[in-house]
Amino acid sequence: MAVDYSSTQKALLVEEVAALCKILGRPICSNDLLARWRENPERRPLLTQGVGQLLLKATRPCKQVRPILFQVGLLGKFGFYAPNQHPEWKHAFRQHAVEHWSAIHLKWEIPNQAVSLLGTEHESVGRNALAGFLEEYERVADDSSVLLPEQIHELLATARRQSPGKFNGRCPNLISRKDAQVILTQEMEIRDPFFSGSPSTHRYLAELHWPLTPLFSKSGFWDEQIRLFCAARWPLDEDPLVAKARWLCGAYGLPQQKILDNKAAPSPFDADGVF
Repeated sequence: MAVDYSSTQKALLVEEVAALCKILGRPICSNDLLARWRENPERRPLLTQGVGQLLLKATRPCKQVRPILFQVGLLGKFGFYAPNQHPEWKHAFRQHAVEHWSAIHLKWEIPNQAVSLLGTEHESVGRNALAGFLEEYERVADDSSVLLPEQIHELLATARRQSPGKFNGRCPNLISRKDAQVILTQEMEIRDPFFSGSPSTHRYLAELHWPLTPLFSKSGFWDEQIRLFCAARWPLDEDPLVAKARWLCGAYGLPQQKILDNKAAPSPFDADGVF
């Protein structure tokens, strides 16, 4: 029998959010709560809806009732929440967002990948990625209240040395997850002799899901990037290093020159305000 989401359960949820915010020193998302409850199942309130739904609902109360939680910001598809509106939570969220995107870029090293495309037919892709990296991180590097990993400063120096110019990248036309999985499955069937079916595609789609930087806000998948990912991982007659560089540099969208060449400029999207 379904149990009503009572005021007691709401109070327990708020208590859990406040406790976890204190432990982590930052606003939390639904995944943080779920991880806490996996380790301590006895602390989980009896909820009748998804955690993400209830967190969002707690910030949008009925008329004449003040919010019981506050959304501090968005990171990808996740909202981050705190028990009050104190400025310290905004600062902590900003630092967490910087650490989140920095970890991705330290894994990808996009400026180094972009440099490998200079002097080739894909130079515009490389220069667009260098300009995008500078657009994304120079503002953060100048902010003394935010700590950047030293390796990010090294990648910034690499990008600056190339003087890529102003960032004019545009979001490509994105497709749905269902369509992306069809393309990925087709490519893997052709390329991977050990392909075991669509369930193995989920982890790859997680790496390819937009937005891949906070310079874009639209959600979805880019079909060309999926094909380049596959060419890099399971090459046939392609150069896997070139395919990898183009796939990773694609995180910063279409270079302006390519848009003009294709005579089809997708709509630009504003930054999502994470940084």
